[in-house]
Amino acid sequence: MQIKKHRVFYNIAAEEKWLDSMGAKGYLLVGTAPFTYRFEKRGGELTYSVEWLDSSPFAAENEQYVKSRTGRETFCCGKGCRAYFASAGDCAHSAKSVRLAKRRYKRTAIFWTVIAALMIGLLVYNVIWAGKFDEMEYAAKSGLFKNRNPASAFMTFVLPLTAASLLAAFYCFVTYFNYKNYAFGLDTFPEPAEREGSAE
Repeated sequence: MQIKKHRVFYNIAAEEKWLDSMGAKGYLLVGTAPFTYRFEKRGGELTYSVEWLDSSPFAAENEQYVKSRTGRETFCCGKGCRAYFASAGDCAHSAKSVRLAKRRYKRTAIFWTVIAALMIGLLVYNVIWAGKFDEMEYAAKSGLFKNRNPASAFMTFVLPLTAASLLAAFYCFVTYFNYKNYAFGLDTFPEPAEREGSAE
């Protein structure tokens, strides 16, 4: 008998932690959909590994990698670029998936840093013009900012977007360094060199 659980996760580590809690109760993941996880009750405890692969685990380029892991682990399912593995023992992340996840978060962090820099520039520009408009006692005569200093009014939109961009960049950099420092509590990734080579 299958059960469904609905969850939203902000990163892979949080998702994996929750899956491990389900595995501790003997539930095997058998399918996923957006915000939905399907489980079947199995005997014994299970641990999970959520692997980021940059493309679907069902894609041709990942077929060999998935096969290389199914000798000691169970390939549960895939969702987007994520592959879900379960094991009755330790279910460690492979060097390949950690490398891909690090690259993903590094690129995303750089993207949000650039966006944040642009927003900060826009914010400074509006601060300067807000002062100039105040000196001129200028106010918009129509439109969304009618009877208001347009630069000051525009800052009410720019400021939260700037803060959100900075937070996104910070989060991605922290996640990147967590992967870099083996944040999942792993000192090594027990993936045989020859297996890793064939998977790539």
